[in-house]
Amino acid sequence: MKKTATQSLQGATRSSMLQPSMATPISWQQSLRLRQNCYAVKTRKMKPLHIAANEGHAEVVRVLLACIEDHNTNEKLTRMTDASGDTALHKAVRSQHLDVVKLLAKEDSEFEFPPNHAQETPLYLDAQSGFRDALIIILESCKKQTYDAGPSNRTPLHAAVIQEHEAT
Repeated sequence: MKKTATQSLQGATRSSMLQPSMATPISWQQSLRLRQNCYAVKTRKMKPLHIAANEGHAEVVRVLLACIEDHNTNEKLTRMTDASGDTALHKAVRSQHLDVVKLLAKEDSEFEFPPNHAQETPLYLDAQSGFRDALIIILESCKKQTYDAGPSNRTPLHAAVIQEHEAT
C-alpha cells in the first residue's frame, strides 16, 4: 500500500509529537518520501509544510524546503496557502515555533506574506500574541512586509499596543 504525503509526514513526526523532548532526525527513507510528495494536498488543503510548521518540526521543514531546489519550480512551498489562507509561516507563528519561523522567514525574504482569510498577516499574529522574538525575525528577514490593516482594521502596531496594554 502506497503511503500518502500526509502519512509519511505523520510517520516522520509521530514519535516527536508524542514525546517532544525525544525528537530524532528523520531517516533518509522518510526524507525521500517527503521530497517525492512535498506538493501533495491533504483533505483540508493542509500541505506537509503547513503540518510540520504547525507542529514545530524544524527538521521536516528543512527537508520540505529542499524540495524547492530539487524540483526547479517557480511555485514556492512558502507561498502555498491552506483552506484558511494561512501560509506555513502563519502556522509557525500561531504555534509559536521560533526555529521554524526563522527558517520560513529567511527562505523567501522577497515574499510579502499576505493576510489570510481572517485578514491576519504573520506579522499581525506576532504582534497580537506578543511573540516578540518572531516579530523581530520577520521584520529583519523579510524585505517586503505587508502592513495591511488586519481584523477590526488594526495594523500590527495597533495589535502590539493592545497586547502590551492587556499584559500589564
